[in-house]
Amino acid sequence: MQKKVFSEVETTMSRTHTLNKTELYVLRLILHGYSNFEIIDFLEIELDQFFKVEQSIKFKLGCTSWYKVIIKSFQLEVIKQEDFIDEIVKQQALMFSEKITTKVSAQKVSNKEVKNIIIEFYQHCNTALKQSNKENFSIDEREYLKLKFKGLSNDSINGKLQLGNEQIDVVREKVFFKLKVNDWYNNFKKAFQLDILKKEDYLSIDIELEAIDIAVNIISAFLLKNLSEKEKQLMVYDELLRIYTTIEFNYLSKALL
Repeated sequence: MQKKVFSEVETTMSRTHTLNKTELYVLRLILHGYSNFEIIDFLEIELDQFFKVEQSIKFKLGCTSWYKVIIKSFQLEVIKQEDFIDEIVKQQALMFSEKITTKVSAQKVSNKEVKNIIIEFYQHCNTALKQSNKENFSIDEREYLKLKFKGLSNDSINGKLQLGNEQIDVVREKVFFKLKVNDWYNNFKKAFQLDILKKEDYLSIDIELEAIDIAVNIISAFLLKNLSEKEKQLMVYDELLRIYTTIEFNYLSKALL
């Protein structure tokens, strides 16, 4: 994990001067699931310095919440979504990139046929991710996540769930524990994966249209470029990850936290 984070930061430093190296480390480590104290230990800094780094990142990106920091960082390409894709999605992309490459290379296929395989890939990702977490969530936990995503204040959530502050704190702790995350971005990301939050309620792009665009890109590249089979598969793999992250970012960016 350490080598991976160091490599990602070095690559990012060549693309942006907005955040310094320490700030990029903190941003990436949080998204990789490190707790505050693990980050402090990793970077060998004090707690007050860690909080100053967090505030500096918010100030530089003009954000009031850490969630918005992450959304804006993706929008500005300070960090890349592809660096934080779940392993399950990568595994599915690898399998479907081979399937698409074999099919397109072996015979003439239509954009529609490739589009259907791309949508099948996305559906398989959703199914596999949903099955990866076996925790049961109470009605209060599910409603808490939905209300938090909509940006309701703690007082408003307390009123709607008819729970006291201490009870709400317990619900919050249980949600984070069950989802095995330390930040709101990964919290909501997993909530969508488990259908606690419904993608269709927030999605503002047409998956069919996105998939047909990717299909056209793939077939065009196969026809116009002199690529080896491995290069073709890698290109398809990248395109599958791209459509997945495009869809994922679309609904995650709707949070009002």
